[in-house]
Amino acid sequence: MSFRWDIGALRAFAVIAVFLYHFKVPFFNGGFAGVDIFFVISGYLMTNIILKGFQNDNFSYLKFIQKRIVRIVPPLLLVGTFILLISSFLFFGKTLSQNAKYVAQSITFLSNIFYWLYQNYFDAGAQNNIFIHSWSLSVEWQFYMLYPVFLLLLKPLYLHKFDCFRWIFIGFTFLSCILCCVLTYSYNSFSFYMIPTRAWEMLLGGLAFLYAPIIQSKLNRYSNIIVNLSLVILFASIILLDESYIWPSVYSIIPTVATFLIISLNGKISWFKNPILQFLGNISYSLYLWHWPLYVIFKYFALTETVWVIVPMILSILLATLTYYIVEKNKSVNIKGVVFISSFVLALSVFLFKFPNNNIVENIRLFDPSYKAYFEYDQFNQFNSCNCFLTQGSNYTTYNQDKCLAIDNSKSNILLIGDSHSAQFSRSFRKQLTHNQHLLELSAGFAFPFINARGDEPSVKLLSYFYKKFIPQHYNKIDKIFISVHWLMKDYKKMNYSNEEIKEELIKMMDLFDHYKLDYNFIGQIETYTLSYNKIVLGGLVSSDIYPEKYLDNNAAEMNKFLMSFIPSQKYINVYGLKTIIKNDAKKHMPYMFDTNHVTEFGADQYITYIKKLGRF
Repeated sequence: MSFRWDIGALRAFAVIAVFLYHFKVPFFNGGFAGVDIFFVISGYLMTNIILKGFQNDNFSYLKFIQKRIVRIVPPLLLVGTFILLISSFLFFGKTLSQNAKYVAQSITFLSNIFYWLYQNYFDAGAQNNIFIHSWSLSVEWQFYMLYPVFLLLLKPLYLHKFDCFRWIFIGFTFLSCILCCVLTYSYNSFSFYMIPTRAWEMLLGGLAFLYAPIIQSKLNRYSNIIVNLSLVILFASIILLDESYIWPSVYSIIPTVATFLIISLNGKISWFKNPILQFLGNISYSLYLWHWPLYVIFKYFALTETVWVIVPMILSILLATLTYYIVEKNKSVNIKGVVFISSFVLALSVFLFKFPNNNIVENIRLFDPSYKAYFEYDQFNQFNSCNCFLTQGSNYTTYNQDKCLAIDNSKSNILLIGDSHSAQFSRSFRKQLTHNQHLLELSAGFAFPFINARGDEPSVKLLSYFYKKFIPQHYNKIDKIFISVHWLMKDYKKMNYSNEEIKEELIKMMDLFDHYKLDYNFIGQIETYTLSYNKIVLGGLVSSDIYPEKYLDNNAAEMNKFLMSFIPSQKYINVYGLKTIIKNDAKKHMPYMFDTNHVTEFGADQYITYIKKLGRF
């Protein structure tokens, strides 16, 4: 095939879109569609290779796969090895283990399956997955494995009944597209990551190869107009789309069809030959591989929030350039060498996954182990030491009702109720109790502790039991109630409360407690940050531009004022912005928060000490 300037330009456009989207550059909110463009290009090129092999009667499935391995795997191994090494230098057990697992999943081209099961691409948690972008490589590899088999089955039709072949090809393309559009609303994670609902984009590239002669003959006079219009559509897609659009979906047809038309018409647009554009197209694969891990590493230190973000952007381009010229263009790469290195990297991944805290890593890590809390904080013992926290996650799905709501007739019974913000105080409360005080706890995540709660079903059921049975039966045995909630969770999709609804429900709760003459106290909304507090502290070690006050979320302050406007002052403990709280113990390397709004045990101890000094229990 003669060199295609349009495909080089499309590759450049696609990788720039993804690159700038991931680095959160304004006006590139729809840059995730760049992957869809890559899929169409890939489908066109693979169809070209396979069908021309049929025509020349020299297609070999084994050689096809070998060429794909030599083309794709070496740069992937290089970036994977870099991730393993840099993780060993920078990160601690859990993070290092996760990164090793991500590398192993990626080089075996299974990452899309794991992410389908465990991680939504657009969730906040995916921002810390150092190899999340490898899902698309896994999809492409699975396509490379299956697509030639599909075409080999249709080879007799292609060679002897071409029209029949094309109709079957169109049928499978539409079937995959319809499957995508139907499943994406109920099974979005599957639709996003998996080959049955992504194949249509690559098959659309195959249709571009099959129908290019017909399209060019009929639209030749309007070729440049249609190509330019398609480019405008691509630009508009990248600018106007954002994460509020479910993806993939019917909207995905817009950029993929525009790509289909550009490839089919092979338009002779002069600026397609721009050397910078073609250079970016050449390094697009390596740039795609390098940019996200570098972004995540700098994000760990909050440096992507400052001008420092330029550093990983420049590094991405430099490393991609070196990878392209040294690895991608290296003609001496052979399949045996690739298999050998792959085995070594996989073995290293498994080793670091199984033994992340081994002596080798401990000796080379750049940070002293005392800094561990800034990188990862294990909140399980703090939040759920007594199995009294019911929420999402395998460690939190069992609530010990008999133990957590057991009345002790010989002691003063104190009840702690709320969501994760009550769970965070659980251990600290227990440490501060006297010998004749007893703590009961109902911490139910992803639901507000209202009489008619809505949210996650297990939490709602537990709260229903609490109000309908527990309180009427045991109200005279409860001496104090403490309510602690992260009220900014009101926008969670299963809850979706307005401020007026919160006020209405809280008044109902207070009326019920007053009816039973219960002594209740609200622990007020604590400050919240737009960036994880531990990362702010880490970033402050590197740059003076990163400091806590810069990242305070004003919504938390407004919510605190709102709650104080109708909850009686004697029932509300205002803890927002307490001056007595030590926010960072520099000697012990312990922050008072481990994410944007949850306190560590170090922080929780201080809040409960303050509440006790007020004489509230």
